[in-house]
Amino acid sequence: MNSHLAATNGGRQFESLQKLNHTLHFHLARLLGVRESELGFLLDHIESCDASDPMASWQTDSLIERYSKNFDLDLGSILSKLIRDGALTPFDPTLLRFSPDGVRMPALAVPLLPVARNPGEVTIASSIPGLDTLLQQPEFQVLNAFWGVPKLTAVWCEPDHLRQVLNQVADTLDLTPAKGRLTTEIGNGGTPWVNLDEVSPSGKVNHWFSPTLQRRYGACPVYCARRRLTLAVEKLLQPNVKAEIEGALRHRFTVQQVLADGAALERFITTSESMAISASGILRSMSALDHADRKNERLEVIHADSLQRSSHRYRNDEEAVIKFVHSILYKGVELGASDIMFQEFPAQLRVRYKVDGDWFDQEGEFPGHIAKQVISRIKVISGLEIQYVRLPQDGTFPIKIGDQRYDFRVNTTYQAQGEQAVLRLQRDERSVKSLSELGMSSHYVDAIRDLMEGDHGLLILCGPTGSGKTTTIYSILRSVDAIKNNVLTAESPIEVFLDDISQTQVDDDGPYSFAMWARGILRQAPDVVMMGEIRDEESVEALMRLSSSGHRAISTLHTNSACEVPNRLFLFRAQPFMVADSLKLAISQRLVKKLCPRCAIEEPLPAEERLVRLGINPGWLDGVSSVRRGRKCDFCRKTGVSGRKAIFEALIVDDEVKIAIQERAPALQLQRILERRGEASLFEKAVREAAAGVISLEEACKFREVGSTVSLE
Repeated sequence: MNSHLAATNGGRQFESLQKLNHTLHFHLARLLGVRESELGFLLDHIESCDASDPMASWQTDSLIERYSKNFDLDLGSILSKLIRDGALTPFDPTLLRFSPDGVRMPALAVPLLPVARNPGEVTIASSIPGLDTLLQQPEFQVLNAFWGVPKLTAVWCEPDHLRQVLNQVADTLDLTPAKGRLTTEIGNGGTPWVNLDEVSPSGKVNHWFSPTLQRRYGACPVYCARRRLTLAVEKLLQPNVKAEIEGALRHRFTVQQVLADGAALERFITTSESMAISASGILRSMSALDHADRKNERLEVIHADSLQRSSHRYRNDEEAVIKFVHSILYKGVELGASDIMFQEFPAQLRVRYKVDGDWFDQEGEFPGHIAKQVISRIKVISGLEIQYVRLPQDGTFPIKIGDQRYDFRVNTTYQAQGEQAVLRLQRDERSVKSLSELGMSSHYVDAIRDLMEGDHGLLILCGPTGSGKTTTIYSILRSVDAIKNNVLTAESPIEVFLDDISQTQVDDDGPYSFAMWARGILRQAPDVVMMGEIRDEESVEALMRLSSSGHRAISTLHTNSACEVPNRLFLFRAQPFMVADSLKLAISQRLVKKLCPRCAIEEPLPAEERLVRLGINPGWLDGVSSVRRGRKCDFCRKTGVSGRKAIFEALIVDDEVKIAIQERAPALQLQRILERRGEASLFEKAVREAAAGVISLEEACKFREVGSTVSLE
């Protein structure tokens, strides 16, 4: 009888928990501003969540992330807005050290992670903004019964951080409710409490709120990002003290607070101080050298407000030229340009930006007589010689806009009309996305991970110049554990500097070439090797030797498809048995231009016979009645497109492919093998992107056989 009653109560609690799913999802949808016409997307997300297997739902994209991808919005901007508008208390659960006795979580589609437990109180971490307010509603008291405590408080955490923690505790999760009944009055909400004895100090967070400040204010940082700093304190700070802290941080962050025990707070600060002291001696010994380097570096500081103030008179021409150059650099950064070009002509100075692979001119007319002054200014800040006009020169310079630093690589040369300077905006490690964020399918991501975690093998990325191969390589390198592996690269030039990776710049026109680097690389005891490009037989031989002798190697080739890679290696006199043994994966990629979200319109799908003439298999467009194209608006600079996306095809070398390579099979035969496996070609993937409304059909048809022309009019 009692067991039947307990089972009945458990069933009722399970039903009550499931009702919270819709409440939480619709609450978040309201905060995101999801319109009625978009509710289908929300319902699809809810239906995809499997109540019988919550862990599977927790490992997929959260509703916020799916909303970002579905409507092509920047996830970082969405999260920052939610934090700002909701006055949330963020917390970083990746700093936690979980006990091995298990983590109890309710079987909801939305993960609610208990991050701290006090007698009678549990603090929950969730990616749902405003959960602390929802907990005060009666229907959420079922959560109190689940954990068996009369008080619940909530902190907000980023979806990716939450997923990382769930991966760590997956084996110890407990989805059953606590035993016993609550006999005390429920009172949810209030300032959250955290157990600092289970939180590890972070050097990255301590960089912004140092141990000195922690000791002075009796506060410990447990989150620092997106202009929010969460401090753990014994008692809530007075408003004037909170304002003083924000002022000490130059108002980069708004301070939020959680509560903690005084003794644990003291232990946390002591640990932070020990971490800082262990590195301070080394830093002091290097301070003189670092100071000298900083004195030699010229940092151009650009203030946006000063550029916005118009003035018709300057103290001298130099001041006007400086402001002109600053305005061009500022706009280039704002546009997300990869390159900025200054071209001297007898009658004008032409300024151009390269955005999403296309060049366009800066509006306005600039007289030709200022060209020499502008290019001379660029030479000065780049450390180049002004008097050398007809000789090509290379240099670099940094600028600072707000709190952000940007580095430019400069090349000057001389054309028939005059000098020309091209500035390449160099990316930093923060701009390197994961392979999934680049749009690569999970099947290919798994194949790359298996290769990078294996004992040997060669990965080749191929495609024309400007197809994004270097970007993909940096994403792969960033995914490698550079602490456990010795990762060495040879690049010409280095595009992005990555932490913990030994990067070498080589020059095939100089004494230190790819081949010379490859000859001595084995003496550096590498685990993972990246050679920027295969250019000669010696480089191929070195890569074959490395990848077949217990090393993982990455490089690039200029081929039109992944299936052409083996035959291209044969042209470099590589032996078929060596290629078959070394090559594990070849990936071909292209960049497609996405439609402008503001001016894209739908139009009827061309007739089936028209599709066939274009080389399109009508089956690729099953269920599609219309496609989209850009009307061209001011937002997209009259191009109809905005942004780019990568599409990939891969040749994964298994036994069948290995035998074909050993027999010198042509690329067409390898392509037939991929087709039998059900692998889609780049052309088919581009057409399917058009079917999904991401790109136009004209853009997709660019990936037919070379030399064909397309018109859908």
